[in-house]
Formats: sequence, C-alpha cells, structure tokens
Amino acid sequence: TFNHKLLLQPEQIIYLGIDTNYTSNDQLMLLDQLEIKYFSLDKINKLGIDKILKFILKNFENHPIHVTIDMSVFEYKIAPSIKH
Repeated sequence: TFNHKLLLQPEQIIYLGIDTNYTSNDQLMLLDQLEIKYFSLDKINKLGIDKILKFILKNFENHPIHVTIDMSVFEYKIAPSIKH
C-alpha cells in the first residue's frame, strides 16, 4: 500500500498507447470532455515516443501525474509477460 493523500485531477492523467481501432468514439469523447490527455498508437507512431515523452516532461515538470501505458501494444520481445 501507499501512504499518501495524492488526489489526481483529470489534467494530471495521461494515457499512452490507446488503440483507436478498439476504443469507441464515446470513450475518446469522454477523455476529451474530462480533458484527459491521451496519445493513440497512431500519434505515437507519427510523432515518435521521444517527442511525446519530452512533451510530458516539459508540460508537467514539477507536477504529479499518473501515466497509464497499455503494455499490450508492445512487441512480445519487449513485454513477454503481457498477453496479446
């Protein structure tokens, strides 16, 4: 368990690796309405993970954030314990 009282706001949450082929438009619209930042697989492939990580570090410097990474998007050799 963690002994902290951190309450995250939607603007402190970032999703990496959302597959828009399997995510409904309603879910994406909800993320947009809640102002939750997300990077789809297409966006990651287009911009490159380095640029996205630099963006996160620059824009959220000294602020707590919660980053969720969909590990199932990685190749087996990178994440062998994840079911695809």
